Amino acid sequence: MAYTLLSTGPPLESNIPLYWEALGGSLDSFQIDDLTQDAGLKVIQGLRQTGRRMSAQNPPKAMRRVGPSLKVFALGDYTFWSDIHIVSPRLHALIERMEPGAHQFWPVDVHVAGYRNEEDYFEGSGGGDDPALRRELFDRRYLMNVCNRLDGIDLEASQPITERGFLSYRGKDRRIVLDRRRIAGRHLWYEMRLNPRMLIVSEAFADALRAEDMTGFGLTAIEEH
Repeated sequence: MAYTLLSTGPPLESNIPLYWEALGGSLDSFQIDDLTQDAGLKVIQGLRQTGRRMSAQNPPKAMRRVGPSLKVFALGDYTFWSDIHIVSPRLHALIERMEPGAHQFWPVDVHVAGYRNEEDYFEGSGGGDDPALRRELFDRRYLMNVCNRLDGIDLEASQPITERGFLSYRGKDRRIVLDRRRIAGRHLWYEMRLNPRMLIVSEAFADALRAEDMTGFGLTAIEEH
């Protein structure tokens, strides 16, 4: 059994929008290294969910979360925002244990607007010498690029399949079935034929998330055979 991995959001009753700001760099600086088109969804510069490696000339040194307070919505081990995965040091360590060197990570300091813990400020953070950012510094995280792009969908067992051989995740009659042989040994990946693009994880990885009490995510099961 595989799973789609989704980022959880703040409680609806909070009625406060949540968004992130890049500080000291730009998300637009991420560029796909190899734009060679395969049989899957288009590989387009500017998309960050392709399963291809990327280079970044000026990645963000810090990110600020704006929205609900930490008491209302805690900062979890996993966050997904604007095509970017943001993971905690312990989730980063888990991923590296299960797929060493397979994915890319960029360290980033996370600030939470209105949260003050000046005593936790350390030299070299993305806040630099800005007193306001020093007061907001909360934690260190990693921006993650998942670099596995697989063709693991069983097109005969899945539906609905388009004329171009893609599978739509939308619709009440959808069914996704993965070929266990094609995804063997992989733990985080994108399916090149699945639209919209979403992160898929192995059963072993999902079990490890639960065993280590990781937070900030939800899992939806996908069939395998």
